[in-house]
Amino acid sequence: MAYATIADVEAGFRPLDEDEQAVASALINEAAIIIDSVAENAPADAKKVVTCRMVRRAISAAAEGLPM
Repeated sequence: MAYATIADVEAGFRPLDEDEQAVASALINEAAIIIDSVAENAPADAKKVVTCRMVRRAISAAAEGLPM
């Protein structure tokens, strides 16, 4: 179960191009798995914020040539 959308990730960050949107979609799903493994009972708002931050950091790192 995803806790954020592409639009959530873009809000307060920047518009994502088509390729970044595809990557973000996969990362959103991965973030949900990680979050559920450590904080399944966390509030939905917290899960959304954590998801957005995880995805934004990964995309920013990739843009700088760092591994995701």
